[in-house]
Amino acid sequence: MGGIAIIEVYGEKSRECIQRSLKVAKNANFSPERAHLGILKSEDGTPLDDVVVSQVDSHLSWCSLPHYSIGCHGGVTITEEILDLFVRKGARQVTMEELLDLGRQAGRLDPFAPEAYPLLLKAKTERAALYFHQIIQGALTESLRDLLSAFLEKRLDRQQLLDAMEAQLQASSQAIRLGEPLRILLAGIPNAGKSTLFNALVGEERVVVSPKAGTTRDLIEELGEIEGYPILWMDSAGIREEGEIDPVEQAGIAKVKATECDALLWLCDPEGSSDSWKPFRSNEQPRCVWMPIWTKSDQDSPVRSRSDGELQVSALKGEGLRELKLKILKHWLGPQNEQDLAPLPFTQTLRDKYSHLFQRIKLNEVDDVQAAFIECFGFSANFPFD
Repeated sequence: MGGIAIIEVYGEKSRECIQRSLKVAKNANFSPERAHLGILKSEDGTPLDDVVVSQVDSHLSWCSLPHYSIGCHGGVTITEEILDLFVRKGARQVTMEELLDLGRQAGRLDPFAPEAYPLLLKAKTERAALYFHQIIQGALTESLRDLLSAFLEKRLDRQQLLDAMEAQLQASSQAIRLGEPLRILLAGIPNAGKSTLFNALVGEERVVVSPKAGTTRDLIEELGEIEGYPILWMDSAGIREEGEIDPVEQAGIAKVKATECDALLWLCDPEGSSDSWKPFRSNEQPRCVWMPIWTKSDQDSPVRSRSDGELQVSALKGEGLRELKLKILKHWLGPQNEQDLAPLPFTQTLRDKYSHLFQRIKLNEVDDVQAAFIECFGFSANFPFD
């Protein structure tokens, strides 16, 4: 197994800089149609690495900027030596964000690409990767173009425009969750089956389980997914306030109470009560949404009273897991359509911008809706007719 590193060189002097350091076949002519094998050398002529150099035109570039691509061996030392060589020749290292912003300013890149590219690179599921790739290709821009065109061409009146914008805002939480995993904490009293359910949800024996209460002492995290949405599952130490608690268990309980999460599943065992969460909830985790779950449904137990909608699961037999996942989708992500998720504001920042625009139009604070859209998202002056 091996790897390579790709170094991209941008700017007017990039060709000259590379040619002074690269030994290739005589009269080699850089062009987008050819790749050149050569030896990259330092200032004193010391060979650094065998490399493959190619010219990349703007229409083939990931950031829509022309550049030269250097493929070298992927070792850290070699890569850093080559980078240092170009810096000594007057170049400077730039970030992905800088390149994307330059591409956008040049009018060659979709306005939403600078925010979508980092999310694509960090995508945790195939669904997320495909969604952000569509954004980069212009799907959200085209959706907003169609909406604004319909309004300007009188195919939608002002109220219909507002209704469409409101529907987009309501559904945007689903798009945001493709880039920001939903953090779900499994909590409950000791031996409520948290670790067993955690293993079942992540699909592997990630945590050691034991009939002895208090086996889990630390917070365990594992990334999973539900219908393509990334989920960060968190297993935790059992919560108890009575009995002899050693310092390690106390530290584990304290960590649970300090954990930031979006949702908390409070696990109730067959002999317990769903009221067991009340002392914990009254003082801790005020910002997240709670859902009681009855565990170990495969065990014989006395009839217990449950509120309508409370779920029963058996992690050992897999019973109720599908229902639990669907309830999580519905409760925290909203109704799911059979069709692919439409292009929507996909970050909280974009959602806030769109929400502000929506409120301004709703309150009749906007005379020129077209200009307001352009200002909000940085579209070209002729949008949506460019």
